[in-house]
Amino acid sequence: MTVLVNSLTEVARRTRLAAVQVASLSTDSRNAALEAIATALTTATPAILAANAQDCERARAAGLAPALYARLKLDASKLDAAIAGVRNVAALEDPIGQVQLHRQLDRSLTLKG
Repeated sequence: MTVLVNSLTEVARRTRLAAVQVASLSTDSRNAALEAIATALTTATPAILAANAQDCERARAAGLAPALYARLKLDASKLDAAIAGVRNVAALEDPIGQVQLHRQLDRSLTLKG
């Protein structure tokens, strides 16, 4: 369990660093990266679905609760929707540098994000 926690902590740390790096890229570069992700997922679809089928088989054999199994199970339509979601993010207006939230919480206390 400690190895998993340390691993997840490291993944979170690297993700945070990567987010800062990505934020400094141009909109075109970020959108190109998103398209590359969508393309890579599309190309890897057969391998992703095969690996998920193996995971599902192991989960079923281990007696995973049906609700958790349903979350784990990935089919082509779910994966296609995820890929479309990545492309939809690229189509959104670039939020970097824009204030999305501005709320006065109290005198001299403003929440911005």
